[in-house]
Amino acid sequence: MHTFFHDWRQKAGIVTLVMACLLFIGWGRSHLHLDVLQFNHHRQGDQFWSFRGSLGLRRWVGTELDPTVRLYESVAAKDADYLVEQHGSPFVDVAVTWRWESTGFHFGEGTHVRGLHSPMIIGAIPYWFPILTLTLLSASLILWRPRKRSSFALPVSCRCVKE
Repeated sequence: MHTFFHDWRQKAGIVTLVMACLLFIGWGRSHLHLDVLQFNHHRQGDQFWSFRGSLGLRRWVGTELDPTVRLYESVAAKDADYLVEQHGSPFVDVAVTWRWESTGFHFGEGTHVRGLHSPMIIGAIPYWFPILTLTLLSASLILWRPRKRSSFALPVSCRCVKE
């Protein structure tokens, strides 16, 4: 067992597998809660969210913002469903127009209802995509074995002999 974790690839594989497991837990939680993490820096705001099996990002540029990091209280998913029906997103202050949607991937633009910020870029990916990617990457890293170098020698019958 000690020799199994000797190579950096196996260690990296375990780390990516743990990341995939944490995302899997987040996937389950996203069906029960809307979670939001926001970063403000100078004139730009970034908001990461998790809702109904998707990871999302919305970004805007506005007036001078206080540099802060906020974790909003979770909202029960059943309460946020109403917002999706009304505005196209789980955010009461943003009306979203999706420009591209395919198999759970979304990309669009949003406008702040009260006009506080410039138009926003909004994107979302389904949880299964990073989970599957990290799981496959960890499997390849954990199971990878270096090939042993074989010394290549010509058979005796192929050697040229000068007489």
